[in-house]
Amino acid sequence: MNNIDVSYQQEFSSNLLIAGQQVAARLLQTVTIDKMASAVKYFERLAPFAPPKQKTGRFQDLEMQDPNYSRRIVVPQDWDLPTYVDTSDRLRLAIDPSSAQMKALMASFNRQFDQTIISAAVGVSQGYAQAGQALQNYNPLGGNTIAVNYVETGAAANANMTVGKLKKARQLLESSEQIAEGEILNVIYNSSNKMALLRDQQVTNIFYSNQKPLVTGTLYDDFLGMRFIRSELLPVNGNNVTALVYPNSAIGFCWLKEFAGRIDERTDKKFMPIQLYGSASWGVTRLWEEKVIQILCDQTL
Repeated sequence: MNNIDVSYQQEFSSNLLIAGQQVAARLLQTVTIDKMASAVKYFERLAPFAPPKQKTGRFQDLEMQDPNYSRRIVVPQDWDLPTYVDTSDRLRLAIDPSSAQMKALMASFNRQFDQTIISAAVGVSQGYAQAGQALQNYNPLGGNTIAVNYVETGAAANANMTVGKLKKARQLLESSEQIAEGEILNVIYNSSNKMALLRDQQVTNIFYSNQKPLVTGTLYDDFLGMRFIRSELLPVNGNNVTALVYPNSAIGFCWLKEFAGRIDERTDKKFMPIQLYGSASWGVTRLWEEKVIQILCDQTL
């Protein structure tokens, strides 16, 4: 019997291939970043003053206006992720998995940064309406949610992301003066929203934009003056995904300890395996309910 095939040469890759995943943190560029050095961090807020009073006579008494201060609180959370590389495994493998595992570990942290930002945008924030008052919870504004069946004209009908919904989001923010001069307006959307927009001629027609999104597969920042950032971490409820529109001033992100990674030998373990360790401490809060727009989109359409 001819068994020569058992002697065939075998070749193995010298690289460890990492599974498809979000590697970089995408949403840190969309928030106000600050540092903290204590158990909590307060963002102080000042409400607008009432209109000035017209002078109607001579030597009138002053009518003082008290500034209306409030604050939002950030409580940092501690996160870590340890893993091992067994020395015995390293000796028996054709590759050293340490570098690839460290990259995957950092990618996990980057996704968590984005997840906590999204959770802060749609969740409950805490703060004090006035000094000396009890801590209060603040929910997202119902009036800042664009319904899944919103249309600019005609009868309401469920839809995925549309240009009309984006225009409505900008109108809501502009009408309440929530976008500072020169401030970037961020759109956080997912791949389903993206495909829906790419079916709209207002997005793809060169008469509406200088770019060619159907050539590159990219939504450009010059459309409606918005910066488009894709995230597959957006909250989903049934068929509906919640896309977000907000300026950088809407959400506060505080570092207590920025991400740090270590690679060390564990001398307390047999054969001294390599320990890969990542840790970071940060907190996120929504600073202004008025500045965050939620757009409900039916992903089946």
